[in-house]
Amino acid sequence: MAWLPMHWFASSSIAAASYDSRRRTLRLLYVGGGLYDYLQVPKRKFDELLAAPSKGQFVNWQIKPYYSYEVVR
Repeated sequence: MAWLPMHWFASSSIAAASYDSRRRTLRLLYVGGGLYDYLQVPKRKFDELLAAPSKGQFVNWQIKPYYSYEVVR
């Protein structure tokens, strides 16, 4: 599966993110090395993540409680 390039962040918890609009999947790379796909995430949530001043807080409040995930690695 080909993914779009990662958007890298200066964050203490989220290292990078990418979004597959065809699959509606948000891929997050955590600072510790974990890689997760969050499923059925609307594109607007990815856009909001990119604009969020705190990436970790956004993920904890707006992504984790609402979207299921798969561990990639």
